[in-house]
Amino acid sequence: MGSQSSVSRLLKRRLLGMHYDVVVIGAGPAGLSFARSLGNSDLRVLVVEKPLRPVYVNRLKMAGKLP
Repeated sequence: MGSQSSVSRLLKRRLLGMHYDVVVIGAGPAGLSFARSLGNSDLRVLVVEKPLRPVYVNRLKMAGKLP
């Protein structure tokens, strides 16, 4: 539950005063495809994705897949 409340606080701070018709949780292939189709129909869409874990980011950098 701790991560859910921190996400809620972050959204409140960053999105205060902004209005969206749809919020898509998850920026994977399905979420982005859905968000794009909704955006093409003139709806205001917000896509929310959790950040990469630092260990995973470091592994990608070491593998040369991130700058």
